[in-house]
Amino acid sequence: MKPAWILVTSGVVLLAGCGGGGGANDNPVLNAPASSPASPAQSAPATVPAADAQLLARVRSAHPGCPVRVVRADARVASFRVTCGGTVTTDNLDPATGARLALGDVLQGGYLNALSAAAVTQLVAGGASPAAARAAAPPTPAAFSAWAVGPGDLEVTFAARSGALTVDFPASSLTPYVRASGPLSS
Repeated sequence: MKPAWILVTSGVVLLAGCGGGGGANDNPVLNAPASSPASPAQSAPATVPAADAQLLARVRSAHPGCPVRVVRADARVASFRVTCGGTVTTDNLDPATGARLALGDVLQGGYLNALSAAAVTQLVAGGASPAAARAAAPPTPAAFSAWAVGPGDLEVTFAARSGALTVDFPASSLTPYVRASGPLSS
């Protein structure tokens, strides 16, 4: 079975499927197997389009001295992941306007509850205690503030005592919540 998600903790990538054999999944948010997930370090595009290079320069100037990784840069979204002093933040911008995108611009409906339930399950499967997983990923906008749109996924990084924990949600698992006009729509 291919992994249904990827959990990155302290630079180690843990791959795991949720649910039984045959690709079945006991988590309704992750009801579709990942076609070919990529770790956050592998999801950056090889080149940044010229317009997005300006956005990248803007993000770098807002976070001087901190490494900035391009998660995705195309006509639909420019997503950047910034790691500074052990803290992970993200900048998600509309390339046409330069405006910041909120997670609600990408997903709709009960996505926070669905993402929280899936993240807690994934964090526990990755070794976190149930209490720590629930504390790291409650269904609140603040808990899901460090998100980035990848080429075919949504990366969410949570703050935890042990360090930043990143969960990768394949876009196919988020279909019921994807905004038709957003960067995760097909």
